[in-house]
Amino acid sequence: MKGLFGAVSLSSADVKIIGESAEDQAGYPVTSAGDVDGDGRADLLVGARGSSVGGVGAGAAYLLYASGAIDAAGSTLNLKDADLKLWGESADDFAASSVATAG
Repeated sequence: MKGLFGAVSLSSADVKIIGESAEDQAGYPVTSAGDVDGDGRADLLVGARGSSVGGVGAGAAYLLYASGAIDAAGSTLNLKDADLKLWGESADDFAASSVATAG
């Protein structure tokens, strides 16, 4: 894919984040969460609207602190190890279909 800065392969990413299961749709969507833990660095909020933790299609959102695992270049992080996880209560809630900065 050619973008504004040329061709970039996802295999060259400094940090790779993977969902808990194949149908999670992890990374749909992603946003800055603001500085949730107060360390002066913006944290990351990752949505996974297809997550089935709370029932099929319940959805989930994962908070990742910048000072945690995502700070280690070359690392792979599974969302099951996120600093905080919020999930939908029932099947087809599709929680985290949209995420936004908290403040």
